[in-house]
Amino acid sequence: MSIQSATPTECAALDEWFKALPVPLSVLVVDDYQDDREMMKCFLMSKSINVLSAVDAKQAIELACSHLPDIIIMDIYMPENSGIDATIRLKELASTRHIPILALSNDGDNPSLYRDAIDAGCSNCLVKTVTLFELLSSIRNTLS
Repeated sequence: MSIQSATPTECAALDEWFKALPVPLSVLVVDDYQDDREMMKCFLMSKSINVLSAVDAKQAIELACSHLPDIIIMDIYMPENSGIDATIRLKELASTRHIPILALSNDGDNPSLYRDAIDAGCSNCLVKTVTLFELLSSIRNTLS
């Protein structure tokens, strides 16, 4: 992920949207790769977003059930259970089925991955090369 590729005007408009929220946004970041997880966490926290993080599908389901975040950012490829498996489980549970999930993957060349993520219940599927501006835009668009 990179921070570039947005104009100052676009960044300011996006910042204003997040600042105008009546309560701080709560995001669950799920990624087995610590560097990606920490980068997203630090960036989101810099925008006054409350961030929970999970290292795998099992922990993601536990945290989603106990904290009910506003949105989940879910890595697709993880050991043991995939992000697709976790999404299916979260959409089966009455307490979490309303939570939007953004899928993230390194595999942008796999056209069936997008379909699989959407079929599982994800709101959108992003490639991990997405800029942080695009990630925030996707969060805003999903929650609007």
